Amino acid sequence: MPYLKPQELYNQIRSKKFAPIYIFAGEEIYLQAEALKSLNKALEINELNYEIFYGQQSSADTIMLAAQTIPLLSDRRFILVKDAQKIKTAELNKLSQYLKTPITSSCIVFLWQEKLRAENKKSNFFSTAEEFGSIIEFKPLYERDLPAWIQSRIAKSGKEIDLDAVHYLIQESGTSLTDIANEIEKLALFTGKEKRISLEDIETLSGHTKQFNLNNLGSSIESRNLKESIEITENLLNEGEAPLKVLGTIYRTIRKLLLAKSMLEENHFGYEQVRNELRIHPYYFSKFTAGLSKFTHEELKNDLSLILDTDKLLKSSSKPENMIFEELIISILN
Repeated sequence: MPYLKPQELYNQIRSKKFAPIYIFAGEEIYLQAEALKSLNKALEINELNYEIFYGQQSSADTIMLAAQTIPLLSDRRFILVKDAQKIKTAELNKLSQYLKTPITSSCIVFLWQEKLRAENKKSNFFSTAEEFGSIIEFKPLYERDLPAWIQSRIAKSGKEIDLDAVHYLIQESGTSLTDIANEIEKLALFTGKEKRISLEDIETLSGHTKQFNLNNLGSSIESRNLKESIEITENLLNEGEAPLKVLGTIYRTIRKLLLAKSMLEENHFGYEQVRNELRIHPYYFSKFTAGLSKFTHEELKNDLSLILDTDKLLKSSSKPENMIFEELIISILN
């Protein structure tokens, strides 16, 4: 069976057409979890016939034995293997033998929670799963698709949302669907019987600390705002944000700027091509390009080296983290 799109999987679930083997692959863990929930609900598996294994800890023999066990007081067993990407190659090859003759009274789902690479798809495990089961790849949404996704999620809660509120929600929560879904759930409760979610609702709910989130750190660096970048970083660290996560945000911001510079200056891309390649929503692109003009190609290349040095410092130095980040941001933005 060929690779399925998520919507094709949902169509099969609604039609009660279940495969004995599924691989849910890709980086978008939230969409995987949603699909798994729908599959579980449709299969109606009781607790007696539901087993969970972990790729790094469970052997292929243990997983196969569970899949071959006869269901108890039910028509089907459900086997979930989390972190399947951590299963060793030798164990995956063993599992491939089971996949060739799967037990139809069991449904086994492998959660492969990282981006699929060409070598993965060519492997014996994936080739066999493709032939005898279903593989669904859950890719991160493009930023341009986020507003429609948010409006759809809010519509399911019986509410509507203003477009400016949608963009502000993305700005506050970032592009993680898990974070956005959590915020939507809070907003649904916060607005109570009100049918429309406004910008003011999100501003009120988000509160002061949301002004210092990782997404705003990236924006302040893009706009080359030194004071704001240092202030946001200090607040993030004081509120317990992981230093390497803060550094990761700085790295992704500089890397995105450098990629855009390279596309424009070396590859002679147009701005629209750059926006599409970097998956930047039109709402934010004018601000991004304005910030881009404040950096040179050489500066950005040097900034990546500074970030690498900072990574080493954070892991080995006794110097206070606030001081390390302040020195980095001054070096980048001064």
